[in-house]
This record gives sequence, C-alpha cells and structure tokens, in this order.
Amino acid sequence: MRRALGYAAMVLALTAVRARAAAAQARSATVSVTANVGKRALVFGDADLAFGNVFPGVAKTVAPTDAGAGRFHVRLRPGDHVTLVFDLPTQLVGPGGATLPIGSWTGLWNTTNSTAGAAAFTPSSSATTIQIGSGGGAASYVFVGARVSPAATQPAGAYTATITLTGAYAGF
Repeated sequence: MRRALGYAAMVLALTAVRARAAAAQARSATVSVTANVGKRALVFGDADLAFGNVFPGVAKTVAPTDAGAGRFHVRLRPGDHVTLVFDLPTQLVGPGGATLPIGSWTGLWNTTNSTAGAAAFTPSSSATTIQIGSGGGAASYVFVGARVSPAATQPAGAYTATITLTGAYAGF
C-alpha cells in the first residue's frame, strides 16, 4: 500500500511539473485600440447669390464668375476630401406669395478664393466631392450661379430664397 501511495504521489508530482512547464511556455500579448475623431467640415456662407434688378419676361443669369455669384468656403484639414450636398430652391418667393422660378445651377470650386483656374461642377442634392486646399491651405471656395425666369406678368417686389450647402468629411 505504501508503494501504491508512493507511485500515486510521484504521478501527481510529475503531472504538476508538466502543467507548470506548459503554463510557463504559454505567452500572451496585447495591443491598444485607438481612433482619432476629426472635426466636422466647417461651411461658411460668404456672399449671397444676387440677381439685382430683374424685369418681367426677361430671364437673367448670374454665372459663378460674376460679382453677384453666391460664395461659400469650406474648412477642414489640408488634403482632406469633403462631400458637398446642396439644398437648392426651385423658386424665389416674393410679395403676396408670388414665385419666381430659379434653376440652371452652375458652380465652381477652388482651393483659393478665386474663380481663376476653378473646377466646374453642377450644384445638386447629389454629392459632389472636392479636396480641401493643400500646401498649408485649409479651405476650399465654392462659387454658385443660376438663372431666374420671370413671367411677363411677374409682380414687382423683392424675392428671396435660401441655398443650403452641407459639407461632410469624405476621407483623405
């Protein structure tokens, strides 16, 4: 019996040694999980789209290169891409609820506050992606033009509407 207990003790001891050896060989490592949430694109309305005096029955166009063009600027980090989405009116509203149709939207964007060398695009509610200025610049400029088409019986008065530009970060 003593011998059986001796063997059992020896088996238990060997099992314990093997378990420790196996545990000593097990290795683990960890890595951190990180994320850097950037700022949202900042969009500023700099200049209203201004048609000036418009006459009944005479359509008038303001090109994005004209002094009356609407202008926005978009700020983010240099080299980032921004998706632009416009909410464009189809009419201006005037005295007594009279409406003045607006359409034929045109646009330019540039990394400098100039229409010279700007890229053309058609403003719409569909996404347009632009790249924010590189070489230290952190802005792009968006110039917008359109056409109003007053009826021959268009009531006199001031007409207004709003253009909304939303900029969303689209990556590098």
